[in-house]
Amino acid sequence: MRHSNQSKLIIKTEPISFGIERVCYAHPEDSSKLIKIPLNINAPNKQTKREKNYYYKLQKRKGVNYSHIPFFYGSVKTNLGEGMLLDFIKDYDGKTSQSLLDYLFAGNNINELECELEEFRKYFINNLIVFNHDMIPKNILVQKIDSETSRLVLIDGIGDTATLSCFNYFAAHVRSKLERRWNRFIKHLYDLLDENGKMKHDVSHRSLVKHGPPLVKP
Repeated sequence: MRHSNQSKLIIKTEPISFGIERVCYAHPEDSSKLIKIPLNINAPNKQTKREKNYYYKLQKRKGVNYSHIPFFYGSVKTNLGEGMLLDFIKDYDGKTSQSLLDYLFAGNNINELECELEEFRKYFINNLIVFNHDMIPKNILVQKIDSETSRLVLIDGIGDTATLSCFNYFAAHVRSKLERRWNRFIKHLYDLLDENGKMKHDVSHRSLVKHGPPLVKP
C-alpha cells in the first residue's frame, strides 16, 4: 500500500533507535506503528529504496506470512523527511521488544532461544523471504508474545544486496542463498558467545551496536 496526498506528520519525540543510515521514531498518532527515516534526507538512501522495493514485491504475493518481519504500510511524509511506515514491534505488555544483542548482554543464554532461532530460520527459507548478508543481532528483536512465549523479528536488512538478484526468481537458488547467509549469521553470533552460550566478557556492546561483527559477503 502506498500512501500519498497526505499532510505531513509532525514528529516531536526522541528517536526510538538509531542505525548507521536511518533512525526510527514512534508514529505521533498511532502507537502501533513507527516511522523509519534516513539520517540524510537530502541524499538518496539505497537501503531504504531496496527495502521498499522488496516489500512491494512481497505485497504482490498471495498470503505472505509477516510473523517474523514488520508489515510495511507505505511511505509517509513528516517534518523530518519521508519515511517508511512499519509495525512497531512490542511485547505483550506494551513495552518495546528487546534486541537479541541487548538480550544477550543482559546475561541471557542463547540456548534459551534454540527453538525460536530454528523457527526464525525456517520462516525465511519456507517463505522465500530474503535477508541481507549482514544480518546482525541488533537488528533482531526478541518479542514476548506472552509471559512464556517469544519469537524473533527481523526489523532491518530485508531484501537483497546481491547484484544479480534475477536469480531470486528460482526457489532453489533462494533457499541455498538463505542457508549460506544463515550459517554465516550463526557463526558470527556464536563467535560472540562463550562455551556456555552467554556473551563473552571482552565483547564491547558499543562496538557491536555501531558496526556489528566482522562480515563476509556471499
